[in-house]
Amino acid sequence: MRRYRNKLMEELARQLIVGPVRLRKGYIDAAESLLEIIEPNVEYPYEFILYKITNYRSRRQRPLEPIIGEDLRADLRALILDLCDSFDLSVHDYNEPCYDTASLAKRFGVSTRTVRRWRRKGLVARRLVFDDGRKRIAFLTHSIRNFARRRCRKLLRSA
Repeated sequence: MRRYRNKLMEELARQLIVGPVRLRKGYIDAAESLLEIIEPNVEYPYEFILYKITNYRSRRQRPLEPIIGEDLRADLRALILDLCDSFDLSVHDYNEPCYDTASLAKRFGVSTRTVRRWRRKGLVARRLVFDDGRKRIAFLTHSIRNFARRRCRKLLRSA
C-alpha cells in the first residue's frame, strides 16, 4: 500500500481494499470524479469525502478533522492505484481507449519522463491489465482530457 498524507484516508483505503471486489471499480471511478472537484487550498470534511466515494453517510456525532485539498488530491491518486492493485481490472472494463505510459508519450510527442511528471501534477492513472496479460499504468481518455483542460498551456508547452 502506498503512503498517504492523511491517516483517515489511509484507513479508508484499507477498508475499501478488503471490501467486495464488485464495488471497487465504482470506488475508483468515484474517487476520480471527486478528484476533479477538489481545490488545493480548501479544507474538505472527511464525511463529505466518504460519502462521495462510497455513497455512505457516517453516523458520527462529532465531525472528524477536515483534510486540506492538496493532501486529499495526492491521497485520492494513491487510493485509485491501491484499489486497482487489489484486483484485476482490464482495459476492456472501460468503454473508452486506454493508453499506457509509452503510448501516451508517443501520442503527445513527449518522453515517458514527461508523462511521469504529468502524473505528479495531477494526471489520474490506473493500473489495468492490457491485452498482453500484463498489468501496467494506464490513462483513460477522459482522464487525459480533464488533465489537458486544466493544464492546457503547460501541456502544449511540453509537447
